[in-house]
Amino acid sequence: LRAQVRDRANAEPPQPSDPQENHPRPAPQSGHTNGVSRAESPQAIEMNSIHVASRALEKAEKEFGFEHQETANRLSQLAMLYLHYRRPKAVEPLFQHALAIRERKLGPDHADTAASLNHLAMLYDTLGQYAKAELFYKRALKLAEESFGAEHPQTAARLRDLGRLY
Repeated sequence: LRAQVRDRANAEPPQPSDPQENHPRPAPQSGHTNGVSRAESPQAIEMNSIHVASRALEKAEKEFGFEHQETANRLSQLAMLYLHYRRPKAVEPLFQHALAIRERKLGPDHADTAASLNHLAMLYDTLGQYAKAELFYKRALKLAEESFGAEHPQTAARLRDLGRLY
C-alpha cells in the first residue's frame, strides 16, 4: 500500500493538453475557484487533487511516521477523494489502514476511531455491501454515544447515517 501511494505521489501532475496553455494559473477571481479555471477538465482537477493528497500523505509519513494520527488523517483524506471520484477499489485499504492506526494509537473507543468506522461504513454502503455497512455504522454510533452522549450532534450524525442505510 505504501509503495502504491508513493508511486502516485511521485507521479508528475497532469500537463495541459495544449502546450500553449502551459502558463501559470490565474489568481482566484470571479468565475474561478481556488485558482482553478472552470475550463480545466474534470479529469485534470481529479488528478491534481489526488496528486496533492498523495504528496501530503507521503510528507506526513516522513515527518510523523507510519503510525501517527496525522498519517491516519492524511490516509482518510486521500480515501475520501478516491470515494468522491468514484474509485472505490482504492478506498478500502486506505480507510482500513487509518482505522488500524487509530485503534492502535488512540484505542478502540476513541471518537476518531469512530470516525474511521463511519468512513468504512459509508464505503460499504456505497458499494451495496449493506450488512457490512450496518455493522460499521452501529459500531460508530455506539462509540459516539459513549464518547459524546445521546444528545450530541456527532451522535445524531451517526444515527442519521445508520438511518439512511435502512
